Amino acid sequence: MPAIAAIIEALIANFFMHKPPSVVRKSKAEWALLGFASLCMAICVFFLVLALYEYLTLMYAPYIAALITAGALFIPGFIALLVRAAISRKENLPPPQSLHDQLSDKIHVILKEICDELEGPIKDNPKIAVLIAALVGLFIVRKI
Repeated sequence: MPAIAAIIEALIANFFMHKPPSVVRKSKAEWALLGFASLCMAICVFFLVLALYEYLTLMYAPYIAALITAGALFIPGFIALLVRAAISRKENLPPPQSLHDQLSDKIHVILKEICDELEGPIKDNPKIAVLIAALVGLFIVRKI
């Protein structure tokens, strides 16, 4: 009986705690458009950096202009990495007790009570229990 209870508990927990797939399903057109937009943005950033460098070469020596351009790109990139690290650190903190664990505990208690209630009559009348199980199985097969 504990093996069946564990299977039922897992099935119910998976049913109620169904999580969407980690990869968002998108059509090929959406992926192609997303790729094209990313390519356009990358080219845009390249020309923006090139324009900044050319502008700075008018005011500073080329090596100073390159250093300022690199610094102007490094600072937002570094800030983005720090934000990403803070977000991932916050996501990696385990909750005190997740909803899945709470639901699993409650299902386990309910199934244990049901199994305890049914165990006595089944042990007292095993032939009738098998007959009832067979009739229920037959009824379910005919309905499906």
